[in-house]
Order: sequence, then C-alpha cells, then structure tokens
Amino acid sequence: MTQGEYNDLIQSWAHQRGWQDTASKALGDDRLLDWLFTSMLGEDELPARHAAEVIRLVSDKNKNVILPYVGGCLKKLETECPDGVRRCIFRMLQHTDIPEEHQSTALELAFRDLRDYSQPIAIRVFAMSTVANIARSYPELLQELIAEITPNLSEQSAGFRNRAMKIINGTWKP
Repeated sequence: MTQGEYNDLIQSWAHQRGWQDTASKALGDDRLLDWLFTSMLGEDELPARHAAEVIRLVSDKNKNVILPYVGGCLKKLETECPDGVRRCIFRMLQHTDIPEEHQSTALELAFRDLRDYSQPIAIRVFAMSTVANIARSYPELLQELIAEITPNLSEQSAGFRNRAMKIINGTWKP
C-alpha cells in the first residue's frame, strides 16, 4: 500500500466497521499488519488507539499475530501510553505463548499494572491473565499470583473477581 492508501484507511476508521474491514485485510497482508503495529507503538495517540482496535480484531482471529512484535509491545508498556493500547497489548499477551526471552519483562510489567489500582479494570484483568498465562510454564508463579489477587478480592469489580476465581480454581484457559 502507498502512504496515500494508508491515509485513506485511517479515514475509514471513524467507525468500527472500518476497523473490521481493515482487520480482515490485515490477516493476509504482512505490510499492512506491520504498519498497524508501527502505528499502535508510535507516539501519535489517535492513530495508536485506532490501530490497537484493529489489531485487537486481528488477534481475535490469529492469537499469534503479536509474536514478531512482542519486544516492541513490551517497550510500549514501559512508557505512558493510551489505555486502549495498554489494554490491547495485555489482551493479546494473555492468549499468546510469550517467547522465553520476553517472559521476565512481560511478567514484571503485568504484575506492575495488576497492582496499580489506578489502572482501568480491563487492563488489570488482562495483566492478571498474562501472569497466569506465563505461570503455565512456571507453576511457582501461580502461587505468587494467587497471593497477590486474593486479599481484598471481595472489594474488586465483578469482572475482576470472576477472572480471579477462574485462575484460582484452574478453570481459566488462555
């Protein structure tokens, strides 16, 4: 695609239907997918938020779409970024086999955002699920996660409690 075609694509994002159309195109177009991740990880907030929504739709169909971009996504999480971008990244990480070289960073960032009560609930829930995903390979982490989420569980939102109980009971599947 040319830069003009990308700009036209951005204009179509004024409505969720444009996001869905772009996501369908991106499934078979590596250049478009690369451009979407570049936009999401970039500094311009509006294109980053819109690209995150499109990437979310792509990841619903291909859980491993994030794999080539895990390092960049983790670097983005280390910075202040729009909630939609943070939510999108953790949403993808909770369902992906994170490469071993990125697991410690992902774990640290997920625990950080899980513990940050100023974060929106969705981000905290996806961060909790990301830790649970990594804990599949390191069972000792599951006990640390349970110790983190159990106190004050009754004071959490229904969505948080639901996911926490599934993780505690072993019924949550990434």
